[in-house]
Amino acid sequence: MYKKILTIVFFLFGLAQLFVLYAQTKEFHYMIKGEPLYLLNNGLCIDIEKRLGNSTKWLMVSPQFYVNYDNSNGDGMGRHNYLSLKGGGIDLTFKNYTSTKGFLSTVYVGYGATWKYYDVRLVKDTWVLSEEDGLNIYMPGKKQYNEQINKFGVNAIIGMQNRILKGVFFDIYTGLGIRYSTYNSADEPVYKFTSGIWDFGYTGISIIGGVRIGVGF
Repeated sequence: MYKKILTIVFFLFGLAQLFVLYAQTKEFHYMIKGEPLYLLNNGLCIDIEKRLGNSTKWLMVSPQFYVNYDNSNGDGMGRHNYLSLKGGGIDLTFKNYTSTKGFLSTVYVGYGATWKYYDVRLVKDTWVLSEEDGLNIYMPGKKQYNEQINKFGVNAIIGMQNRILKGVFFDIYTGLGIRYSTYNSADEPVYKFTSGIWDFGYTGISIIGGVRIGVGF
């Protein structure tokens, strides 16, 4: 946990230094932001926003990536035992700011769709057929198999963005979403990742929230 906290601190510091160097203008048509809370779940999310004309409407594209190995002790936010997890996804969000002039402080609302994909390597206790003294017998053993999860959803959010330095922004948001997950497994019964609303394979109504820090140009 301490390593993850230090990673988030260095991530924020590095972004801040980069943003101070490269953000120079007040009239912004693009923004790039990072979401450090994704690091707690062994993920990475970058938000790329484009202003639609000269209006207060923006389109945000958010690619995401997840990599985690040897979660056999069940640590991390997923709270599951697995050998490895790889995944990715993308969010599309339309945002409408109350004001974009200088972005000193502004409220926005947004809506959009999300899709995430996870490929999980699991291990389970099972009975393994073996031969001993010419006899076929079943012995306790382990079986490894893969499971794929597709999670689809829609989101509605409200947030506040503040300019903390010239061209550098802090963004906090919350909202609600609906999630629907499908499973494809090489083993039966399917192992369900449904321990909470933020779990990999959750289906239902979800609470959304987070923070972003980024640069406009």
